[in-house]
Amino acid sequence: MRPRTPRLPATPEPSNVIRDAEGKRALFSRIEPEPVRGAITVACSRCQEITSLSPLQAMRALLPSLYVPLLRRDYPSLMRCPACHQLGWSRLSLHV
Repeated sequence: MRPRTPRLPATPEPSNVIRDAEGKRALFSRIEPEPVRGAITVACSRCQEITSLSPLQAMRALLPSLYVPLLRRDYPSLMRCPACHQLGWSRLSLHV
């Protein structure tokens, strides 16, 4: 007969456990890259998306738009959102 082998613990000891510093949150979260210099950021009130556009792309998106800062201070531009392609109120910001 051979001697019994010692049973291994069901869970590893805390000193031997290697934890992922990022965790699952890194897999399922979106990291927003910083917009490049000269980019125009469009924040849509309808879909809550923030889109960075080059100046040429922004001019194409802004052609059929309406800017009313006195009526709507938080989202003053009525335009088609580049993310959801719906007509809605948006906020524009220029990154210099």
